[in-house]
Amino acid sequence: MAEQPGGNGSVVYAAFIGEEYLREAERRRDIQAQGRHLITHSVAFITGMGIVLGLIAGGEPTRISDTAAITWLVISLICAALAMSAGIHLSGNRVYHIVHARTLDRMSTFEEWQVSENDALLKVATAKKRVIDANRKVLDLRTRVAVASQYAQIGMLVAGAIGIGLLIKALS
Repeated sequence: MAEQPGGNGSVVYAAFIGEEYLREAERRRDIQAQGRHLITHSVAFITGMGIVLGLIAGGEPTRISDTAAITWLVISLICAALAMSAGIHLSGNRVYHIVHARTLDRMSTFEEWQVSENDALLKVATAKKRVIDANRKVLDLRTRVAVASQYAQIGMLVAGAIGIGLLIKALS
């Protein structure tokens, strides 16, 4: 007579999923910390560059039109806002709920089978691994978006510094 999987399947599920989500959360925190570190240093650098560009542009006798300078500055600020907003909506709550629901669904189908407890635990663990692999692909994509957003922010800060330099030149 085959045994039905009991509480052990739930223990395996909780341990397996919990450990994987802790790893992913730690990984996301590391990437966010690196991004904050990079932006802090780049803001200091870009501020200095903006001052230098403003002094250089302000000292030249030729003038750039006010419209061109203001347009460049506005476009730079809009692009910077878009780049920053891309990094805001990267929470993992929705991904967690989807994976949790899929995992529970697969576990319920395994519990309906007449299999030994060891076979059931193996099948549950296999299903969880598939779900976590799929989840990891989603999180990797989100990580790439976050890193791209950080680089876009740096690029827009450079563009903003150039815009400020042009604005100072136009107004001088």
